Amino acid sequence: MAEDEELDLEEEASEEEPTKEAGVSEEAEAVEEEKEKEEGQRKILEYNFRKPVSDQLSPKELRDLRPRFEAFARLVERSLSASFRTGVKMTTDELTQVKYEEFIASLSAPYILVIINMAPFRADALVELEPAVTFNILERSLGGLGETKDLERKITDVEASVVAEVVEGIFDCWSETWKDAVEFKSQVLNVVQNMSEFVQTIPDYEVVVLSRTTLAIEGREEQVSGGINLCLPFRVMGLLVAKLKGKDENKHVEVRVVNPETLEKMKRRMNVVKMPVVCELGLVGLTVGEVVQLQVGDVVKLKTKATDNLLLKVSEQAKFRVTPGTVGSKLGVQIREVIEELSGDVIFKEVG
Repeated sequence: MAEDEELDLEEEASEEEPTKEAGVSEEAEAVEEEKEKEEGQRKILEYNFRKPVSDQLSPKELRDLRPRFEAFARLVERSLSASFRTGVKMTTDELTQVKYEEFIASLSAPYILVIINMAPFRADALVELEPAVTFNILERSLGGLGETKDLERKITDVEASVVAEVVEGIFDCWSETWKDAVEFKSQVLNVVQNMSEFVQTIPDYEVVVLSRTTLAIEGREEQVSGGINLCLPFRVMGLLVAKLKGKDENKHVEVRVVNPETLEKMKRRMNVVKMPVVCELGLVGLTVGEVVQLQVGDVVKLKTKATDNLLLKVSEQAKFRVTPGTVGSKLGVQIREVIEELSGDVIFKEVG
């Protein structure tokens, strides 16, 4: 009897085991199906470590910048129309951001590239001029009617200086556009016509804001049009966007924190550093033709009056107003006024 009961228990256990195994396999299948479903819904986002999201503008920020670029284009229209005494139309075709290496790769010869320092920021902007625009500007600046024939020839040094002057005038319009946010003191550093002459000032992977515009100049017989493209570093545009938002974006400002002892050592070292100090006698604007005709014995009348104070510049920055005189057998100046001016974009913060 006991043997029969043991046999019955073994049979029941053997019947229960397949049922349990089937239940486990069903649960495993359900878990697998749920995992596959989650993986199907999961989105994989690409992240470029050479182009981090924090170092580029959002689409909304780009849209907020567009009215400024359009205002800049209108100022350029008025400026060039007055200079050339003809109709000029400048339109903003595209405002985007790309890596610097992508901008350089998009250049197609022949072209003129103007490098501009965007003081007070430690950054340079690039202006690409298409040949049709370049030679039309040259012809009109030198008294011609804007007729261009050979668009592939290399410009001369004199022509390069004329292009630099015109582009500086264009960037005066840029300064006017942003005068409520920052006071730009732009200066042309170089004018190059091919990459062999170009000195790279922006890392290849750095993001730049690229404004592609078309400049159309009315001619006697037909209209001449071509591209003027602005390549602007993100480090500057990020600050300008922050200004538009009315907030201070510290992540775009270079800040160095030092303790009092280190600060004192730095001050002692700086005290013995020699700096160029120049007294500026005066300025005057001359045309290329007038400069070419200058000879020994010619008198050039400056804008400075004989009774005016002169500027004393330290490292090219005006710091003092002075009057000239003699100290023994040498020339000298006496400081009359201190010019208050902020300099440098690196902030040293003392930790108390």
